[in-house]
Parts: sequence; C-alpha cells; structure tokens
Amino acid sequence: MTSASTSSSSAGVKRKALSIDDKLRIIKLYDEKIGVFNKQQIADQLGLPSSSLRTILKNRKEIEKNAFSITLSRILRGFTISPSRAS
Repeated sequence: MTSASTSSSSAGVKRKALSIDDKLRIIKLYDEKIGVFNKQQIADQLGLPSSSLRTILKNRKEIEKNAFSITLSRILRGFTISPSRAS
C-alpha cells in the first residue's frame, strides 16, 4: 500500500505536495486574475490541474489560518521570516 504523497497514477505521474507558501502564492495569483480569467485558465497558467486549484480555494480559510499560526509561532520563537524562495 502506498501513501498519498508517493502514490502514482496508471500513467506513472507522481503527486507533488505543495507547501503552504506555494498555496498562498496560488491564492494571491487567483485573486489577481479572477476578473479576467476563469478557474480553468488560471489553473493552466499556474501549471496545476484544475481540481488542485479548486481544492486549494475550497480550503482557503484553513490554509490562511495555518499560515498565520506558523508565522506567529516563528515570531514567538524568535525566528525571522525570510522572503519567499525564488522558483
């Protein structure tokens, strides 16, 4: 039995887990483009399956809450928040 993060489809494509930073970036880009493009077009531009974009948007509040919690815990532990990694 394989886990969700390492399972593959019949075509042999592995799933890629997205970080919270990646998901926040996707949400931000979605917000910027929503008036101009539909979800399928935005997913295509981001190189994501449309179902992944829909899932991220469905879980948006939880993703943003988790990002805030992580940031707050880093501040409380004395860590500085570094800028996003370059892709």
